[in-house]
Amino acid sequence: MSATDETFFRLDGKRGLCADATGAPSLAAPDLDDLLDALREAEADASDYLRRIGQAWGKRMVERFARLLAERTGSALPLAQAPVEPFLALCHAYLSAHGFGQCVFVEGEPTLAVHIRDGASKASPLLAGFFEALISGVTDTPVVCRTQALEANHIVLEAFQAET
Repeated sequence: MSATDETFFRLDGKRGLCADATGAPSLAAPDLDDLLDALREAEADASDYLRRIGQAWGKRMVERFARLLAERTGSALPLAQAPVEPFLALCHAYLSAHGFGQCVFVEGEPTLAVHIRDGASKASPLLAGFFEALISGVTDTPVVCRTQALEANHIVLEAFQAET
């Protein structure tokens, strides 16, 4: 983790602790292998449940990101009005710090693509749910994420405005 990442998160792997820049306990990302094992034991639809878990995780992170960005930028604007670069850097640092890979946002019409490299392809339903909630929370517009391409260690999610 780089010095920039530690501005947002301080990890202590030996004790399993994660704190944000204020020193408050932070939401650690769920361990994917543990989740998949538990879902298989319950004979559940792992992809559907992972998406739902990702959505709950993303909703909580919208609130946390808003607070962390306010601390970093000195402005308490809603995420939709906050500067984009610090928000994208925060997403990148957060996913990287929790082992989900390096994310890059690529704007296009009519979609926003999220490229995630060096991540596990089995995390795609979890990350799709996470970004659905995160992008929806930031833009205040319902969004659906679909996996466009899935390669070993490279996930591409396309975010579409949800049909109402």
